[in-house]
Amino acid sequence: MKCSLPLRLAALPALAAAVVVLVSALSLLEIGARAKTPEPEDPEALQILARPRKAGLVPRTRALPELSEAESLRLLAEAPGRAAAQRLWPLERHRARLLQVLLEPRTPSDLRLFLLGRFAEASPSDALEAARTIARDLEVPPGLLLLAAYEVLEQEGSEDDLRLLTPRPGEPHQVKGARESYRAALHDRVHAEN
Repeated sequence: MKCSLPLRLAALPALAAAVVVLVSALSLLEIGARAKTPEPEDPEALQILARPRKAGLVPRTRALPELSEAESLRLLAEAPGRAAAQRLWPLERHRARLLQVLLEPRTPSDLRLFLLGRFAEASPSDALEAARTIARDLEVPPGLLLLAAYEVLEQEGSEDDLRLLTPRPGEPHQVKGARESYRAALHDRVHAEN
């Protein structure tokens, strides 16, 4: 049987492609077989990656350094931070200083949020004063600190505080919705008392 020249020329690339596919399939089968048979662990082999260990939740205060009272006062004056505030909080004689730090606009917002929460638990009147200061300050970015101040106003505020819960320029929709719900709750609470 005689084949034409174009048919013979087309058969060579087809045969080469079939050989490549066959060799690739055999290679994949060999790799799959190797993966199924585990290699014995050598006890003297160097561990490149540490095995994961199971641990519980890490307390938020774990990484805070142990500070003395004097160091905490110095840090609070120079560069206020949570470690210093947390060390001084149990000492009643430093609450006035901590309130000043809370009212200071240059204090980091995470520290102000921490102190606002502590004052809300221990001294609602001081927390209300701080919340009013935070709500009046238009430089406070919309975020957790502002929402915490709104919550304190809603829980402890009076009718005069309704004006602090008015729209702010550039307010995101999420903050607007939360502010309006705090305002409505404060309005309802104030008018229910009258």
